[in-house]
Amino acid sequence: MQPLLKQFKSFLKGSQSSASKSTSPSSTSKPLTHSSIKNYVSDIKHFLTWLSQSTGQKTIKPIHINSKACKAYKDFLHQNTPPATANRRLSSLRRFTAFLTITQLAPNDPGQDLTNLSATTLDSLLTEFQTFLISQELAPSTIKNYLSDVKNYLLWTRKNIETTDSNLSSRSYT
Repeated sequence: MQPLLKQFKSFLKGSQSSASKSTSPSSTSKPLTHSSIKNYVSDIKHFLTWLSQSTGQKTIKPIHINSKACKAYKDFLHQNTPPATANRRLSSLRRFTAFLTITQLAPNDPGQDLTNLSATTLDSLLTEFQTFLISQELAPSTIKNYLSDVKNYLLWTRKNIETTDSNLSSRSYT
């Protein structure tokens, strides 16, 4: 395990115990569950492994973690990970980079400007598909028909999945 990961895990556990001991009425932080700590550690292990492979450094030090590395990791996640997973990992990374600053392992927070991936909407998806079709030099009527077919299929799928989900939710399996 990377030394930074061990320090982060200890920090999270320390935050957990100090939050549970706090009696201040203004304290709003809840103690982290074992599961939350496990997820943070898993996400940061993924980041550190990726960074180690990207930089060729066996042991990652705080100096290797900068805003450029955080942005490159976000781009990597965008290309290789489902959005919900990517956003959870980005949230963990923001917590990790804040830890680096709080513990003075880094002079500033390299993840402070790191934002989640934006949700893909049906319109943005269709626009991206249209751009692709245009790049393939298809006839305008073909592009129009493809877009119409895909849009109708996606709308049909959304309706039928919602119906199926609600039917499954209302059934009793006892």
